[in-house]
Amino acid sequence: GSITHCEGFCCAVVASSATRAQIGVDAEPIQRLEPAVERLFARSEERASWTRLAARPACGWGLVAFSVKEAVFKSLTPTSSRTIELAEIRLRLTPAAATEGRFLASSPGGAARGFWFIEEGRVHSGAVASPS
Repeated sequence: GSITHCEGFCCAVVASSATRAQIGVDAEPIQRLEPAVERLFARSEERASWTRLAARPACGWGLVAFSVKEAVFKSLTPTSSRTIELAEIRLRLTPAAATEGRFLASSPGGAARGFWFIEEGRVHSGAVASPS
């Protein structure tokens, strides 16, 4: 299972152990992240790829990527033999629009896929992991 909360919102999700799914969720209030903050968790090739995406969320790709990486981190943590840093997560965003899309992620702890969307002043993300 996984939980997330921020001002005015909370969410908890669970999956049956029979599915062997590892899940993670995250919600972040809309804010613009400074480039120096983005460099702490986003790889240079990820930041470069954002400039090639046709869609442009009002909050910027940095906040979307942060939320997605938080969901991925939560989905991989239960089975990882070590703490995974957000900067170690390689992320490929595939927007369907400026307010929603899917992603693929990989890290030393495994891979994950999922979705993100912007609604009610927040970025929401969900991940399903395939641990290594």
